[in-house]
Amino acid sequence: MSSQARRLRGGGGAAATGRRRQALRWAAFRLACLALLGPAGCASFIDDVTSRDFEFRELFFKPNPFVVLRDSKDGDKRAKALRALHEPLQNGGTKEEQDEVVRILCTAAVSEHHVVARAAAIQALGRFKDPRAAEGLKAAYFSAGGYQVRDGSRLESVAFPPDQVTLLRCQALTSMGEVRNPAVIEHLITVLRQPPSRGSVQERQMVMDERIAAARSLGNYNYPEATAALVDILKREKDKVNPERDVALHDQVHDSLVAATGKKLPADAQAWETALREEGGKNRGEAVAAKEQGGIYQLLNFFQFGKDASKPPAPAPPAGQAPPAATNVWGAPPPPPATPGGQPPSATGGAWNTLPPSAPAAPAGR
Repeated sequence: MSSQARRLRGGGGAAATGRRRQALRWAAFRLACLALLGPAGCASFIDDVTSRDFEFRELFFKPNPFVVLRDSKDGDKRAKALRALHEPLQNGGTKEEQDEVVRILCTAAVSEHHVVARAAAIQALGRFKDPRAAEGLKAAYFSAGGYQVRDGSRLESVAFPPDQVTLLRCQALTSMGEVRNPAVIEHLITVLRQPPSRGSVQERQMVMDERIAAARSLGNYNYPEATAALVDILKREKDKVNPERDVALHDQVHDSLVAATGKKLPADAQAWETALREEGGKNRGEAVAAKEQGGIYQLLNFFQFGKDASKPPAPAPPAGQAPPAATNVWGAPPPPPATPGGQPPSATGGAWNTLPPSAPAAPAGR
C-alpha cells in the first residue's frame, strides 16, 4: 500500500472516529436530559422537542410567560405559558399580581383561539383558590363553542368542532371539581341531570362524557344537594330496564358517593338514601344540641355577670355624652326595683333611676 493510500485511509478512519464520538456525545446528552426530567417530564420533553417551533435554548432557558402571552400567537407556546401561571397570593405575591393573573386566565379561558391554549387556561384555573376562578370556569363552560373575531366594525363567530367543544367543557367540569368551591355545585348538578341526547351516536356520547365529568367532580363536594343528586342518578342508572342506562355513568356516580362521604356502601340507591338520611338526622340533632347548650351557657353568664357574655362590649360613648341606658339580654331597659309601700323610686337610684338626671330631687316628706 502506498503512503498516499495509507494517509487517505488514516484520514477516513479519523473522520469516522470523530463521527462516532459525536454520536456518542449526543446519545449521552439525551440520556442525561431524560434522567434529569424523570418519568413525569418525558411527555413534556417529547412535546417540546417535536414542536415545529422548537428552539434548543428553550430546554435550559424558560421564557417569561407574560412575554409569551403578549407577543406569541403560537398555540403550543401560549398553552405552556398559561400552564406556568401560578396563584400569586398562594406563593408570596401581591394582590395586584393576583388580580392580573386571574384576569389573564379568566380571559383566556373564554377567548383563546387555540383549543390547546384555552384548555390550558381552564386547567390552570382549577388550581386557584380565588373565588373568581369558579365563576371563570362556569363562563368557560358556556363559551366553549368557539370565539369571536372582529372584521372591521362587526364581530364574526368562529365555531370549534363538536369534539373539541366537548373536550373544553369536560376540562371545565373537571377543574370545577379541583377548585373545591361550593359555588359550582349547582352547575355540576345541572349538567349531571341533563337528559340524554336524541341525536347521533357521537352526540349522545359527548353528552354522556359531560355527565360523567360532572359526576366525577361532585365527588369532591360532601354537601346534601350534591350527594342527593348522585343518589338520584344512581337510582335511575340501576334500572336495568332503562334503555338509556350507562354503566360508566353508574360506576362513576357510585365512586363519587364513596369519595364524597367516605362511606363504603354498595352501589345500591336505597342503602345510600338510608345512610344519608341517618347522617342528616344525626347532624341536625347535633346542631340543635349545640344551640341549646350555647343558650344554657349564655343564660348562666347572664346570671353570673349581669350581661350577655356572648355579645361584644358596647363601644365607649363620645366625650361629653352620657352612656346609654342599661339593657338586659332581651334588649329592653330593666324594670325599676320595687320600693316599700309602693313609693316611687329614689331619684338617685343610679342605673335603675326612672327620673331624668337633670330633675331635682323631691323634698323630704312630700
